Amino acid sequence: MTAPDTPQVSAHQELQTRLRQRLSQELADRRYPQAHELVQALELVDQHEHGLMPDWSAIPLGSELRLKLEGPDATPPPGDSFTLSSSKIVTYEACPLKYRFEHVDHVPVKDERPPALIFGKVVHQVLEAYHHIDNHQAKRSILDILEDKWTPGEFSFPQESDQHHREAVDILTRYASEHPPDESQIAAVEHPFEFEQSGIVIRGKIDRIDIDQSGRVTLIDYKTSRSPLKPAQAKREMQLGLYALYVAQAGDVEVHGRSLGTLPDAVTYYYLREEEPEVTIRYQPGELSGHEERIAAVVEGIRAGKFPTTEDTRTCDFCDYKDLVCPKWEQGSL
Repeated sequence: MTAPDTPQVSAHQELQTRLRQRLSQELADRRYPQAHELVQALELVDQHEHGLMPDWSAIPLGSELRLKLEGPDATPPPGDSFTLSSSKIVTYEACPLKYRFEHVDHVPVKDERPPALIFGKVVHQVLEAYHHIDNHQAKRSILDILEDKWTPGEFSFPQESDQHHREAVDILTRYASEHPPDESQIAAVEHPFEFEQSGIVIRGKIDRIDIDQSGRVTLIDYKTSRSPLKPAQAKREMQLGLYALYVAQAGDVEVHGRSLGTLPDAVTYYYLREEEPEVTIRYQPGELSGHEERIAAVVEGIRAGKFPTTEDTRTCDFCDYKDLVCPKWEQGSL
């Protein structure tokens, strides 16, 4: 006797079953806000099953539901034109799906920044204030500025704050011994820029712009990381490439009446922890074509709705989404 065929369960039915199971548990535990969200989730799945266009942004769980039903290659709803930055470009190159979660679906992540990120942000703020024109006459000590900017409560533990504060005192003291606040060659700090490339706008900020007496222009990006790149590696960095492309694309830009020319004479990573902090590169005409091609590829992928998962799972180690909605990771899935 032949056994009857088992009815095939659709993705919608399977998802609805699992949502209902979770709903029953939340109600039993009297977790009513969570139960309400699951009811909304069931409504969205039902709408999708009947060919409607659900508003996946209506609930935090929406992006995960959409991923389960449409897969990682599903094209996001069309929106307005987008802008890019160095971090967005690098994110898409490392993992297009992470870019989608962060910048298209806006999936929320835990509100907990790594200590190194907090440290880097504060150091950048101190250096900006130290070299700001308002400090040229006041000449406030760099350590006084640090005390104004430092917020121990941003760190998870007092020990973290103490350790990073000591490191900040060390590197900023060394920096100030080599650079007075009104150093004449410094033309601008935290200089905002934008330019058009591949049909979209790219935005960012240059940490420091130096123009010496002969008119030579150096664009500088401060780094608080511990592992300096070699010049050949730095030359491939998107951050430095965007600095140079800005000058090349924007024409003869002036900063406080001083010209940047049409191509910077040098672009520098300034590693604040190092005794020899500068890793300097120079772009020749035509050498930025590789960066332009990378930007064009990212723009094309985003416009085409191509958001596959990364093939290099080493990039997943510090990803906020791997335990939430990423299909390559089971933990935290529905």
